[in-house]
Parts: sequence; C-alpha cells; structure tokens
Amino acid sequence: MKKILIATLISITSVFAINVTNYINKNDCSKVVDKQVYTACYDYNLKSTTFAYYKLDGKMVHHKNDTKKRPSFYAEKLIPSKYRVKPADFTYTGKDRGHLDSHENINYDKKLLAKTYSMVNIIPQYPKVNRNTWKKAEMSARDLAVKYGYLNVLDVVLYENKTDYLKRIPVEEAKESERKRAYSKKKASSRDKAVKKWKKKWVTNYSKTKKSYEKKAKKLLKKKIVVPSGYGKVLWNKEANFKKCYYYKNEKNPKTKGDKVKHHIISCKKLLNK
Repeated sequence: MKKILIATLISITSVFAINVTNYINKNDCSKVVDKQVYTACYDYNLKSTTFAYYKLDGKMVHHKNDTKKRPSFYAEKLIPSKYRVKPADFTYTGKDRGHLDSHENINYDKKLLAKTYSMVNIIPQYPKVNRNTWKKAEMSARDLAVKYGYLNVLDVVLYENKTDYLKRIPVEEAKESERKRAYSKKKASSRDKAVKKWKKKWVTNYSKTKKSYEKKAKKLLKKKIVVPSGYGKVLWNKEANFKKCYYYKNEKNPKTKGDKVKHHIISCKKLLNK
C-alpha cells in the first residue's frame, strides 16, 4: 500500500512540477501518516502537521447524503504518546479544531469521514478563519474538482513563530464565555438547565473550578503545541493545465466582509518557500 502511494504521488506531481514527496517524506517528516483519504507530514517538535496531501473526486465532493451527526475528534495512535495531541488540548484556547482535509470532502462515506477527525488532520485556527475565510477556500477547491473532474490538494501549514504555543484563555474569560453560552439557549427549558449547570460550576464551586482550570492550563503549555502563523493551499490538475496557490494568515480578526478566494492568491514558489 505504501509503495503504491509513493508511486502515485510521484506520477501525479512530477509532470506538473509539484513533487509531493519533496514535502511529505520520511527524511523531512517526523512521521508520515497515511490515513487513506489523505497523507500527512507530522512534526514531533511542532506537535502538528506541516503538509497534507489529498485528492478531491469531482463526482463525490458535493454528495447529497451528508452525515448529520459528525464523528468525534480523536488522538492519533500512530503518533507516539509524548508527541500526540488530544482534542481536549483545544478547550478554552480560543482556537477552533480546524480541518485540513475537510468533513465536506468525504461526507459520502462514514468510515472514511471518521479519518478526517484524527488530530493529525486538525490544526489550531482562529474561529473567523476556520468558519469564514478558510472555509471559502475549501468550497472553492470542491467546485474546481467538479469542474475539472478531480483536483490535487497540498495543504501547507506555516509556523513563523515556533514559540507561539497553544494556551488557554484567562479563567475569567472562560467563565464569561460559558455564561454567554448558557444564556444563549433559545428554548427556555434548555436555557434554564444550562444556566443552573453554569452557576453550580462557575459560581458555587468557582474556587474548585479555577484551581482545576489553571492546573490544566499549565499542563497544556508544557506540551508546547505550536500555533500556525498561516495556511496555504496548492491546487492542481495537470490534464486541465491548472495550478493555483492561496495563502491565509491565521489571525483573530481577519477581514471577512467582501473577502473572496481570489484575494488570497499567492505565487506557488513563494508559498512553498515560506
């Protein structure tokens, strides 16, 4: 299977001047993780993925039978435990669990879909990037896959500051965030239940909650999970003579009004040399 994968990567990239094996290989990656629907280059020092390759099938990416219940995120067992990231590591950090190979790319098969919820395929993203600007890039890639029949995608994760570690927001911010979430429930019965639960944890037992929160915050910092500075997408289809690259900065408040995918076009050479 691995030999076939490597041969496939070489054949689809060498002609079009994008050799995926230059970015995903045993020498440059701490661990090459083959999840069948994508292949990731994982870095033990960053505790995150640097490159992910996958191929979008134009006949499947807009499949109507979308899975209503999303799979749960899970720690990747192929990664040694000391370098492994857990879903809970993202809790109260102000960062989303952002997909590389996205849910919508694989919603036609439940078993394959679950593979996209491995934490190897997940990177820290600010909510507005994950849910708005980056999401548009994902949608555009699927549309291009339909247009050309298929599309090769190499996601590039950039780390300009390797000491920018994933950390929890201050405990008071977490308390306020949970309060807003509890009171935002539309149904009165659900809201009352959520508010009661919030008060018990964050008011009545605040001292205990704060102590536990700060303990987990220190533990997370010790893991030294590096937060990406930005993300890129390399898209190509050699038969259609198509190639485009995009770059998105990982920032808390990106410009979302009027934002279009074309605004993020970047030279592929510049992106891959960042």
